[in-house]
Formats: sequence, structure tokens, C-alpha cells
Amino acid sequence: MSLKARHINEFSYARLKGQGVPRAQSFSKSGIHKRLKAERGYSFDHFAREVLLHEKQSRQLVIYGSHSIVHVKGWLVDHKGNSVASKVFLRVDDVLFPVEYGSFRSDVANKLKNKDLAPCGFQVNIPGAIFVEAMGVSLIFKGADGQWQESQSLTVDLRPLDPKTIKEEEDAIGLCRELDFARKSRDLQALNMYGSLSWKITKPFRWTLDAMQLVAVLFNRKKLKAATNEIKEKGIVGGVTAVLQNRKNFNHLNQDYKLYLRNHHLGPKELADLKEKSKQFKLQPKISILTPVHNVDRRWLNACVNSVLNQVYSNWELCLYDDSSSNAETLESLKSWESSDPRIKVRYGKENLHISGASNMCLEMATGEYVGLLDNDDELTQDALYEVVKAINANREVDFFFSDEDKLEMNGERTQPYFKPGFNEELFLSNNYLCHFSVIRKKLLDEVSGFRMGYEGSQDYDLFLRVYEKTDKIQHIPKVLYHWRKIPGSTAADYDDKSYANTASIKALTDHLQRNGEAGEVANGLWPGSFRIKRELKNPKVSIIIPFKDHVQLLEQCLDSIWGKSTYDNYEIILINNNSEEKATERYLKEISDRCKVHDFPGEFNFSEINNFGVSKATGEYLILLNNDTEVIQRDWIEAMLEQAVRQEVGAVGAKLLYPDGKVQHAGVIFGLKGLANHAFLGKSDNDNLYYGNANVIRNYSAVSAACLMVSKKDFLEVGGMEKNLAVAYNDLDFCLKL
Repeated sequence: MSLKARHINEFSYARLKGQGVPRAQSFSKSGIHKRLKAERGYSFDHFAREVLLHEKQSRQLVIYGSHSIVHVKGWLVDHKGNSVASKVFLRVDDVLFPVEYGSFRSDVANKLKNKDLAPCGFQVNIPGAIFVEAMGVSLIFKGADGQWQESQSLTVDLRPLDPKTIKEEEDAIGLCRELDFARKSRDLQALNMYGSLSWKITKPFRWTLDAMQLVAVLFNRKKLKAATNEIKEKGIVGGVTAVLQNRKNFNHLNQDYKLYLRNHHLGPKELADLKEKSKQFKLQPKISILTPVHNVDRRWLNACVNSVLNQVYSNWELCLYDDSSSNAETLESLKSWESSDPRIKVRYGKENLHISGASNMCLEMATGEYVGLLDNDDELTQDALYEVVKAINANREVDFFFSDEDKLEMNGERTQPYFKPGFNEELFLSNNYLCHFSVIRKKLLDEVSGFRMGYEGSQDYDLFLRVYEKTDKIQHIPKVLYHWRKIPGSTAADYDDKSYANTASIKALTDHLQRNGEAGEVANGLWPGSFRIKRELKNPKVSIIIPFKDHVQLLEQCLDSIWGKSTYDNYEIILINNNSEEKATERYLKEISDRCKVHDFPGEFNFSEINNFGVSKATGEYLILLNNDTEVIQRDWIEAMLEQAVRQEVGAVGAKLLYPDGKVQHAGVIFGLKGLANHAFLGKSDNDNLYYGNANVIRNYSAVSAACLMVSKKDFLEVGGMEKNLAVAYNDLDFCLKL
């Protein structure tokens, strides 16, 4: 049986408006074990564990679990023996999990001889994949004095238990590729700062700064153009709101990033330790850094070269090719580096080959097993090559590594970090998020003939697409290893969707489709630098299954929006009536009997069984499971979902769902977010592209909501449909994990 593990949220274009309270979302463990084994190298099948945290008596915890869910129980008082405030977090490595605190522990009260401490118990469910080896764990809490405190690091000891001794916990799992986002949780300093009196007092000043940012936009031609486009698309109120919100998001992000950098700074001691560790690597591959040069300011070129010279890993070579520069400073700088270090190679071109041709000349100079790409005005972190070689030693089979990145302001300040997810094909096809720092096996670059002329501005995207067609061994290194300098006029500072880079990106994606035999077209996405691939459809029949019980007004609104707005015409609507009692419902069903099929499903409400029953009545090749309290607001919603569902590698396709006030209800499900699982971008404004535009691009998730879910009927039946034992919650996520 062919199982699929990719679930796409086609939320940029297939959006529906939720009119009622969404069903509770949760998930089960079914279907995840194979993925765990593939991604982590181990499985939790038939294995249960106990984790003992050895600590002082004032904070005692016992952690136990089965399969891939770990349940943490314990009790907590502060360092002075007092009860704590309601906010408690369990820190595992650098991931924070909110804890439910306040359950009664009379045994603790008796032991401490203080009945007021009885409500000191807590519990939390966390991803089992976190506990893969001994590591440090601590508790973060707010004491009686209102200040945030952190316990000393605890020692974790993993011990297998007899599964019979463990009470079955919720049928749930906690693995997610998107844990990279959770790993960027705020630290204690952030928590204290945002709760401080000074932070509250200065709020008006921060709003003033936001207003000044809007004024700054009005006096910046390119920013004004971008703001004008927002207003044209979303109206005056929506456009101005989006501009201010985007500026506010980046300001908050940069403030948080300052705290992050303060606590992740590599000092001389740490760098010396890494240098010694790098000498112990079994594999010591040479990394060739390709840096084409053209009329760059001496300051930036020198900073670029020095960032390579300062690497703690030493087996590298820097290939500098001057693309016929006319700037005397650039040429003088290159000459000064020629004899400075034998690992630095410099060549001079007599004619301007542009970025693609110059990059190929750098590639010709390279003798390393792997090749890294570095622009002539950017910088690497000192541990960049160390982290790459560390990853190579951990998995020799990987062909393509990419890392997180940030931006360098002209004054040298580090801003706008991009903490990326792991390799995500749909996100990659929506925009080139891999970008910097990229290191690729040279053999593959030679195989695809390097960079192609005519793709300047997006030559790296074109290269990555062609490399991706040769290998799926692509790995994310979840650390910022690259600084992208925001020189005025550069892509780092601004990106225009009508620029030559945008045209080259569309050309590269179109070529990718043609090479892979996929019929379709590439269109601009919802923000500059994003794209949508619209695959050609063969008009398959789609069955829309809508369970309901009375609430005629909601059902009528849902059906009218489908009939009135859908541009796809080859569909059938199957209504599943679960114990409706009202006369108005009976009259309405008679009115529409010639436009849709109605089937009765008597008995208690069971969302899974109702949908399974509906599928048994469906004649379409593809299914849409749809809640009756939704309203279509995008005319091509069926086509947009179908464009993804027809792909063999795709399991289920979800839609971006909005509340009536325009805020996001669902944009994909992330396991491990704020506990076990949660909806991406929940409660955020639809006017905001949010973190690096991720709220408005097509990308794959661990699961999507069945409030609006498309899947092929063949795949639905192949995995046995939805789990009938999950009558209300868990069923849609369990279904996605089975695909």
C-alpha cells in the first residue's frame, strides 16, 4: 500500500469564511511511526519509556509515556517554598512548553506541612521525539514575587518500561518538522521585559515610532510603491493596516532577535572549543566558497573575505572571480588578498559575464567536494563551515545543505532573522526560501552544468531547482550561518515583483514544470518574490460532502456560496442529514432536492462515521469534506485545491479558513506548536503576510483541518477512511497522518 505523508494547505487561494465555532482540533498517533523511523532513525512501536528527573525535593517530576507522546506530571513550588503564579513552562533544550498548573496535590501539602500549597500540581503533554537522549531540562515559572525564575538544569535518564504498567494516555503524537519554529521561543529576559512596568509605560512611544515608520514609507519611492499596491488590493483601511502591521511585526521581531543574539553569542572560548572539535571530525571535506565579484565597495568585500578567513573549520578555499570590474577600489582589494592566504584564489575576467557566467568561472576554480555560495558583499558566521561539516559527518548521504539567515543593516546591526522549516517542497516552489547559506555537493553542480545564462537575478533559484530534480537528500541546518547585507538597491533591501529577478524566477519555475512533464503555468503570488504554480486540470469529478443537523440558515449560506461563486462545474454535493428535527430544514431540503443528493444518517453524532458514510455515496474521483458553517469567498477554490490534490505525492489539501472578522482560523496544522498541536497563524489578520510571507504561500504541513479538506477517493478508501473511534475530535489529524 502506498502511503503519503505530505499535506498541503492551499490557503492562499482557496479561502473560506467560518461562520460558527470551529470544531475542536486534536490528533492521534496512527500512521506516524513509519515517518518517525525515517526522519529520526528510530521508532516508538511497542516501546514505552520513563524519564526520571533527578532534582531537589521542591520540584519533583515523573515523566512517562507511550509511543510518541510523553506525559509530564509533577508538583512545583518556588525556591523559597511558596506557591507560584499560574504561568509555568517546561524547557526541554531550547523549546518551551506551557504547563497546566494548579491541580490538587494533598500528598505534597502534607509532606511540606502547608495546606495552602495543595494546588501545586501540574501536567503537560509534549512530543516524545524530544526525549531521544540524555539532555538538560528545567522549569520556568513566575514566583510569588511576580518575577520569572528558572530551576537548575535537571538530569534526564531514559528507561524502558513494561507497557502494561503504563496507563494509556491520549492517542496522540508530538512529532513535527516545524519544531524549528518552536525552538525560537522567547527566553526569560523576553518574558520579564514584556511584563515590566517600563515596557507598559513606553507603549505610546512605540506607537509613535510606528507612525514615523509610515511617514518614512511615504518618502521612500519603492516602499511607497509597495504600500500603494497593498491599498489597491485591500482598500485604504486594509492596505494601511497591512503596511503598519508589517513594520510592527519586523520591529518586534528585531527586538526579540536582539535578546536571542545576546544569549547565543559565540565568544572566544566557544569559538576555540569549536575549532578543537572541528579537528576531531572523521570527515574533513574541502569546502569551496564561490564568490563572483563586480564593482563592490572595498569595505564589503574585505568584510566578506575576512568572514571566510575567520572560520573555525580550516579546510576551505575561497574562489574569487572578478567579473571585469571598473572600480579601482574593488581591484585593489582583490590584489591585496591574492597572496594573503594560499586558500584564497583570485582570477580576473576581461569581459563582463554577469552573475551566472562569473559564478561558473568560480566553479571552474573549485577543487572541493562541496561548494558554498557567498555574495561579495555578504558575510558568513564564524561557525558556518563548522556546522556544515558537522552535518556532513552526521549524514554522509546528504547532497544539499541550507541554513537559517539574517540581514545586515548598513551600520552592521543584525536584523530580520529567517528561522526556516526543514525542506518543504511546496514552500520551495512558492518562493526560494532556501537561499543562504547553501552548500551543495560539487559533483551535482557539475552534473547540471552549473549556472545558466539568462537567469540573472534568480540564477540560484534556477540552480536549486535543477539540483532538486537530481536528489531529494536536502537537509536544513537550523542555525543562522549567513548575514545578507541590505545595500540599497539589492534584493536583500527590496524586491520588486516586476524586476528582472522576478521574471527570471518565473522562467526557472516554468522550465522546472516542463522538465518534469507537468502542464501548467506560473503566476505571481500574493507578495513580491512568491509564486503560484497553476497546474493544468483534466476536469475530474469532485464530490463535496457536507454533514449537517438543522441550522438551515448556515446550510443555505454555505450552498448558495458554492453555487454562486464556484467557477469549477464538474462537482456534486452530498448532504448528510444527522437527525435534523426542524420543519424549516425539511422544507429547505425539498427545495434543493434537484440540485444535490441528501442522505440520512441516524444515530448519535460521529463526525468520522458520517463522513465515511458520505464517501460511500460519492461518485467523484476527488472528495471535499466541508463543514456546513463555511462560506466560499474565492471563486476558484475548487481548482486551487485540485491543482495540488492531483499530484501523486500529495495526501490531503486544506484551505485557509477565516473567521467572520477576517482573522485566520486555519492555515495548516503544526504539531508541537503551543503544546501538542495548533493551527498556524491562528487569530492573525488576513491582511498580513506575517513571518517571511509564510501566511500567504502554498506549503506542506503535517496535517490540515477537515473543515475544508480535499483528498482523492482512492486514497481515502486505501487508508480506511476516518477513524470511527474518534467521534468528535482528533479524526481529521489522525486521517492526515494515515495518508
